[in-house]
Amino acid sequence: MGEAVAGSPLPTAGLPSRPEAPSLVVGLAGPVLGLLGLHLAALFLLPKTGLGLGPLRPEDFTGAALLAVVVVLAAIGPLPLPRGGLVPVALCYLSYFWMIALLRDVPAGYHQVLVLWSKETSYLVFGYLVWLVNREWPGEFLRLARFAVMPTLAYGAFQIVTGARGIYGVSPFGHESSPASSGMLYFGVSLILWMSGLAGPHRLVRRGLFALSLALVAGSGSKIAVLGAAVFYLVLLIYDGWLAPTPAKVRRLVVAVVGSIVVMSVLTALAFLKLAPSAFGRYLGFLSPVRVLMTRGIWFKFGWLDTPLKIVFGAGYSAGHIVNGQFSYSMATDNQVLFYILTGGVLGLFPYLLLMTTLFRLRPWRSPSGQALRSLTIAYGFMGLGGEVLQLSLQGNVFWMMVGLCLSAPQVEPGRPSLSGAS
Repeated sequence: MGEAVAGSPLPTAGLPSRPEAPSLVVGLAGPVLGLLGLHLAALFLLPKTGLGLGPLRPEDFTGAALLAVVVVLAAIGPLPLPRGGLVPVALCYLSYFWMIALLRDVPAGYHQVLVLWSKETSYLVFGYLVWLVNREWPGEFLRLARFAVMPTLAYGAFQIVTGARGIYGVSPFGHESSPASSGMLYFGVSLILWMSGLAGPHRLVRRGLFALSLALVAGSGSKIAVLGAAVFYLVLLIYDGWLAPTPAKVRRLVVAVVGSIVVMSVLTALAFLKLAPSAFGRYLGFLSPVRVLMTRGIWFKFGWLDTPLKIVFGAGYSAGHIVNGQFSYSMATDNQVLFYILTGGVLGLFPYLLLMTTLFRLRPWRSPSGQALRSLTIAYGFMGLGGEVLQLSLQGNVFWMMVGLCLSAPQVEPGRPSLSGAS
């Protein structure tokens, strides 16, 4: 149960199979891992629509179960916590917006925000339980996750052969009407495959599946997912090249820089020249997030911040969900920074920036986990130009899952497996 995952970019070698931890964790790691498996199934296998759940999604129910598990564990005995200063920052982040919801939204009659903020809290709890289980049984969560995403990957490959089912391209079952959801699922699959390792036994199969997952991200027609995947893996390639021995360092850095320029140029040209297939026609370069911020953001949404008190403390969590004058479970700002300013004011932006800065600096940049965390925060920063990626279900769950995996990995110096599988 405690062996390392072969070829993983975040190696677990050297960790004991049963790290020192409270007996509570040792006894319940198995059941918690099973519940995490159900949550993964809800995220990657169950359809988004057609289940009669209204505005809720399957992972909302398993997320509520994760919240209940943490409450029970905390009531029974002390919980182990990650080191490095993340816990107080995360608690500050959660507490501020819980305070906004309870003091501003609930008295105004927007009780739905309690459901929404409970959902977002469950994303953090998911990441915490991933950290807890991966700390107890290194590699087991990734094996479970890899198994859970294979049907989604297989159905995507089936569409490449038989034709896309989504609005703008390929789509997982039950996500056909949502390119953003489809693209994020495939991006999440690629992250799980990358975390599982591209080297070691069956490396050709591993790399082939990883390449397929990236092709599905591009084919989904999701601008945010494509941007996130491009930034995440290009930043990793730059780190990989920087730490490589000379002359491999120069070669890898050139490949990363030239590759990024080529990808951006081709996608932008195809979009503006209207020469691309329907999926690639969605990528209006990287101007779309800027348009959203300028037109829908500054001139329209800031109309909510009409008093000094609201500028400082925000218009309430509900303000980020008012669409056409009505409260909606959908998001209204299409920009992460704008969402925090609108809902929590200038003070609300501070916990978000502090959280991302803390995650960026939490691990040494030379360690694989430090590189992954920095790539993740940079990618989500870019993705936030076009959406509230920490509030959306799939995006939020995948983000905190990655944080949990990175924090539970040992810190090692260069000489580790690289993105390309070379050491």
